[in-house]
Amino acid sequence: MPAILLAALPEFRCSNCSSTSTDPLALASFIVAIGALVIAGVALAWSHSEHKEFMRRLKARARLRINLEPRDAPQAVDSDDPMAIMAPVGESWEQVIQVTVANDGDTAAGTTVVNVHVEGANRAVSWCDPTGHDLPSSMTVKALDAEVAFTRDGSPSWARWMSQELARVSTGSNVIVFFKFGVRATENRIRLRVSAHCDEQPDDAPAVVVYSTLWIHDRRPPYELRAAPPLGKAKTPAVPPAVPPAMGAP
Repeated sequence: MPAILLAALPEFRCSNCSSTSTDPLALASFIVAIGALVIAGVALAWSHSEHKEFMRRLKARARLRINLEPRDAPQAVDSDDPMAIMAPVGESWEQVIQVTVANDGDTAAGTTVVNVHVEGANRAVSWCDPTGHDLPSSMTVKALDAEVAFTRDGSPSWARWMSQELARVSTGSNVIVFFKFGVRATENRIRLRVSAHCDEQPDDAPAVVVYSTLWIHDRRPPYELRAAPPLGKAKTPAVPPAVPPAMGAP
């Protein structure tokens, strides 16, 4: 390799010498210049790579996805809807719903607020574990009455609302929480609205919202929907309570 470098060097004429020779100082300067060019090239490539990574992180967004699933309830016969279940005739019970929050984006979601609305004012609603036992009050926000639409273009109706904060939802992972609510003996459907939002969501879609309905069939042939409750004016609270300022409900 030194022989190749020496061969590539131009000849330098020494004024004190009678013949052509290679100046050691010129050789050292040449090597230093080549080294400086190599270092500059490496630094430029590193800077370009760092800039690309910075821009990737700057544009990265979390993309949340929600799935609802009834717990410990047989699916209704002849129905492909996972939210259609069978229940004992004429009985009331507490139904547990599993909420799976997934992140299909390219960055982790930081603090994520999950909001649950269950149709019906004054209904018993609470966060729980998979077996239906209530969580400690310090982990949840107490359910309140609120008005909300249960379809994208529907009119608001009374519901029970509560929220819970998730510390983090990593990419490619799921966070699972559970809530329960009372089902009356005459009810054959209960509408649900579950949403999740975080600062890392895209600006044009700050929250993901799922509208769903729990359909309740008789657990005996012909396994039809329970008889509809008698018509009448729905009970609503006299004075709607204020929404706590710390928790938004998108």
